[in-house]
Amino acid sequence: MKIRENTSSRLVVTEKPVLIGALMLTLFGINGFFVITEGPDLSWFLWSIMMIFVVVIPLVMHYSVHWVTASFNRPSGRVEITRNGIAYYKRDVLPLRSFDHARIDEQSDSDGTTARVVLVFNEDVFDELPTSRRPKSAPRAPNKRWSIGDLEPHEIPITYYFSGGNEHEAIADAINEWVAG
Repeated sequence: MKIRENTSSRLVVTEKPVLIGALMLTLFGINGFFVITEGPDLSWFLWSIMMIFVVVIPLVMHYSVHWVTASFNRPSGRVEITRNGIAYYKRDVLPLRSFDHARIDEQSDSDGTTARVVLVFNEDVFDELPTSRRPKSAPRAPNKRWSIGDLEPHEIPITYYFSGGNEHEAIADAINEWVAG
């Protein structure tokens, strides 16, 4: 996750999971290559398993590899969260005046701690938006959209997944300083 722009009127934070996308494309390519070149010589069971992966890998990429941009814009008074993926585009636009702060959502296990940045809005943020413009995470109580972590209905994570690294705290601090400043 990186800060792409930080001016007095605009703050843009982006997450581009290039490594995981490249890894999945490589696995897809290798698997597809073996299905094409070795297909007739493989047992039906092994060929079936490989064909399943030819279908499953793009589906996993569709649902998990998203380029995310969170844009805070003072002149327009909006917070815009955009998610782009393979044949996928989603944009949530929320009023900047309803934004409260950014925080870190952490998860720990035997491998260590991973985190994500969560944007916290006022509890009534979705009441002032027309139903057609509400994010899908909006009117849920309790919020079950995110399978891992305990989020309130008015909290929206920038990324759906947790990741390692130490940039999360710096990003949350930069967002909070920009909003305060």
